[in-house]
Amino acid sequence: MREPERLEARDLLDIEAQDSQVMWLGQSAEVDYESAAHLADQAIAWCARRDDGSILACVGINETFPGKQGVAWALLSSPIGEDHLPLTRFMRRQIDDCGLERVELIAKCAEAELFTVDIDGYEMQLQGDALCKAVMADPTPECRLAQMLTFEPAHVMRKLGFASESYMLFERFPMEKC
Repeated sequence: MREPERLEARDLLDIEAQDSQVMWLGQSAEVDYESAAHLADQAIAWCARRDDGSILACVGINETFPGKQGVAWALLSSPIGEDHLPLTRFMRRQIDDCGLERVELIAKCAEAELFTVDIDGYEMQLQGDALCKAVMADPTPECRLAQMLTFEPAHVMRKLGFASESYMLFERFPMEKC
């Protein structure tokens, strides 16, 4: 992997994203130039390239409350292969050094509707912390990446988006260093 460079809007239009990232919240994840330019203008916005010059990943933090809070995002090409570890380390450093008090990440997770418990003959949906733990017992690749970036699972968002899918809200507090 080459040393990552500042993201340009064109990078987001040119990346061949992984199949798992073609849809987002039940709709096409294809980005238009205006949205790409907005993401490229953020303080944390990088493009990582393979040694052959092809785009490996576009990553960043979209600041929802400038200087205070943002949402981490990443578009990854396939395969990541041997670049996975250096890319993950780079992303962690960016989050560590972002200067924001709170960073969130939203990742597709196991379908929450599958997790039920029988209480006196009544089937009940798991809720809250119990649902978070059940979903994270067998994390999706997206959730595993969030964990590698040291995000903590905070809440399962059930039936979110046009396809009514389950997503995990992760959070991290970079300013709270141990």
